[in-house]
Amino acid sequence: MRKNLSRPFVFVVTEPIVLLFAIYISIMYGTLYALFSAFPIVFQQHKGFSPGQSGLAFLGIGLGIGLGTASQSFQNRIYWRQMEKSETGRAPPEARLHVAMMGSVLAPVGLWWFAWTSTPNVHWIVPILAGVPFGAGVAQILQSLTTYLMDTYNVYFASATAATVVVRSFCGAAFPLFSPAMFDALGDQWAMKIWMVDSK
Repeated sequence: MRKNLSRPFVFVVTEPIVLLFAIYISIMYGTLYALFSAFPIVFQQHKGFSPGQSGLAFLGIGLGIGLGTASQSFQNRIYWRQMEKSETGRAPPEARLHVAMMGSVLAPVGLWWFAWTSTPNVHWIVPILAGVPFGAGVAQILQSLTTYLMDTYNVYFASATAATVVVRSFCGAAFPLFSPAMFDALGDQWAMKIWMVDSK
């Protein structure tokens, strides 16, 4: 029992890829949750939306997450092709990372787009549309890195994933707590630029 409970912590300390994935997934997840605090600031305070209207601004991110999830079928086709070509009938775990590479470009692009269009003089649809590449990138990263861990650690997949989930959940809870103060102190554009640099 003690061995099973300690295994996620052992993975974080002894497996650099688990540690790096935990950090990267946590930053992306935390940034997604930080936007839950940032969108009301941008759309209610600066663009004059009502609380209900600012809730609809999340449709861009929702659409992006849907598209990112749908792109996983593209990833699966690549993976199955590599399995068919392999003499062992197994593809390397790295074959799961193609979509994550796309997501690692899309997410910062979406944040950069949102940062530059969150000012009051830009039409409200433009920053909402910036949520599409960001949402797609986050979905692609989370799904691809999780399936990579599954293929890499097989029997110990739950322990490797538990290590990333603990850190990810902490960041998801912590980032929205300080993002309003960050937006107040730095302004929309600079706060979003910091999130963009963090997500690279």
